[in-house]
Amino acid sequence: MIRKRCFENVGYFNEELRYSEDYDLWLRTARYYNFGYVPQVLAIHNMYANRTSAIYSDEMIEAHLKIAVDSINKWGADWSKAERNNMLGYEYFIAGDSFFRGSKYNKAKRMYCLSLKKKFSVRTLVLYLLCFLPSRGIDILRDGRRRMVAWKNP
Repeated sequence: MIRKRCFENVGYFNEELRYSEDYDLWLRTARYYNFGYVPQVLAIHNMYANRTSAIYSDEMIEAHLKIAVDSINKWGADWSKAERNNMLGYEYFIAGDSFFRGSKYNKAKRMYCLSLKKKFSVRTLVLYLLCFLPSRGIDILRDGRRRMVAWKNP
């Protein structure tokens, strides 16, 4: 539940955004208000193949990243350079990981590179280097990993 005065203070959904308008609203709200946690399940989210997030995933990833980077640059002025780079590196990593999972290796490579420039991580470096393999090689590694996990957890 959100009080009306919260919307009056931070604004409503940005109707100019095509994707991630809810994420934008949550970030603006989090800037001024604290959030609470309710441990009970209050809603169920159904996933289906034709959902918008599956069809337009590249655009959604890029929109999410733009909102996050703009927010960090706008509100992170009072943060140290290390804190800002840590947050930017994380957001670039998440975008890279989303592209990687969608087999968009060139886009993933670009995002991992940006992440490494902001904050070094061995995991990011390994994923960045994996993007240079042929797609078939990455598929073979993924299949091997799935089989190993299935073997360890029957």
